[in-house]
Amino acid sequence: MQSELALLKEDHCKLQQKHEASKLRNKVLSEELKESKQQLKTLLEKGVHDDELIAVLTVRLAFVSVSQCFR
Repeated sequence: MQSELALLKEDHCKLQQKHEASKLRNKVLSEELKESKQQLKTLLEKGVHDDELIAVLTVRLAFVSVSQCFR
């Protein structure tokens, strides 16, 4: 009976350690996910700004090209 109790206590201790390790791993993964989402948001915003810049530069190039034709 005592040996069974000791084995159960040992198993309980191991399970608690695994549980704590899982909680820490979950926390780390949650932080990484949060950082990845922020990076994605930043990249999407940059993409929008890049598209706007390309559109402006394209219009400007077209304007310069038309201006050259009338000289």
